[in-house]
Amino acid sequence: MSVRKPEFAAVKGWSRSASRAEVSARELVDEAISPPGRPARPAPRSATIAATMIRDLAPFVLVCSVAAAQAPCHDLLAITAIRQDLLVAFPVTGSSCVQVDQRGATSYREAAGSFTLQTVVPIASATKTLSAAVLMSLVDDGDLSLDDTVGHWLPEWNNGVRASITLRMCFTHTAGLPSTHPAVGDDSITLRAAAMQLANVPLSYAPGTAFLYGGVSMHVAGAVCEVAAGQSWNQLFQQRIATPLGMTATDHGAFGTRRTRASPAAHGPTSATSPRSWTC
Repeated sequence: MSVRKPEFAAVKGWSRSASRAEVSARELVDEAISPPGRPARPAPRSATIAATMIRDLAPFVLVCSVAAAQAPCHDLLAITAIRQDLLVAFPVTGSSCVQVDQRGATSYREAAGSFTLQTVVPIASATKTLSAAVLMSLVDDGDLSLDDTVGHWLPEWNNGVRASITLRMCFTHTAGLPSTHPAVGDDSITLRAAAMQLANVPLSYAPGTAFLYGGVSMHVAGAVCEVAAGQSWNQLFQQRIATPLGMTATDHGAFGTRRTRASPAAHGPTSATSPRSWTC
């Protein structure tokens, strides 16, 4: 399919506009943090990131509008040529898959980099949404309460200040646990065994007093779900989320079944997920 040159020119021109937008953003930040008469200070990292995002994401956001101008909404093949042109101008490391579904039918799908349409991909922290759905389904059924303490279900956690940690804290990243720990990524142990190890990890702060994003506390909550329901995490996910929603390309066993954790994996672009058995 040929792509009209004016649209390419528009993409490239917009890219240059994005670069100018980045400069303008930096100037605004500099002015805001360095009022007239005061020595200039470097822009904070957050402002630099925001300005860079304006530059880097703008052309990708434009893909949809350009594709719509080139072809009817049911024919999105023009995205391929546009994406290739953008990758020349803005090289991106890594791999990706894109799929567009309209009214239950797939209108467009493509893999790039080392990915194929059959590649199983771990979804990392996107797993947290699915894990929250599993937990909340147990809450809806009355099997758990968000204000249950972890120690109520896992005896080794009913000790000292960590005895006050609740499931709500675990899923709002306020439990006081560190953001990472080797037990979370250890495929040789079960989710329950990981929770037992994590019970001996020093707290980073008093439970409920601060926010620290991570997967450790969600891992612990996943172990609670297993104990409360009497099922493995993968069984809970399949029974309560994947099967009812028809998520046939998502599971927690795609990378092995030695342990049951709480982090999914997706099979090809037909799903946005790809879990092992992780909750984080």
